[in-house]
Amino acid sequence: MKAQVRFVSTNDGEDLEGVVLEDPDDVDIWITVMAGPVDGPGQESFQLRVRSPLSLTRELNQWGPLHERHMIVVAKWDPQQIRSFINRLFTEAEGRDWNEVGEKLSRLGHWEFEDYKP
Repeated sequence: MKAQVRFVSTNDGEDLEGVVLEDPDDVDIWITVMAGPVDGPGQESFQLRVRSPLSLTRELNQWGPLHERHMIVVAKWDPQQIRSFINRLFTEAEGRDWNEVGEKLSRLGHWEFEDYKP
């Protein structure tokens, strides 16, 4: 089984192409990726933080060392490049069933069912 990205937006539901930053080199935005099985219905959310070196440097200077999970680093805000990168990452994940695929995808973005125990 493989994953398919259904859509990508900011956590506020805004389309990435609609995001206008004061400085496109200073990026710190949370996005939601909705993904589901290629050959079936349904979708689940995965959240990622998109950051630029400028944003990271500012935070490092203010707080010191950082530990980040579920993050991608970009040189500048480029919605097409970000969308393409996410599609590539998510479609590379394979597994025996959706749960196994979801576990792999949870390494990329925070899965809504991450650490869920029935």
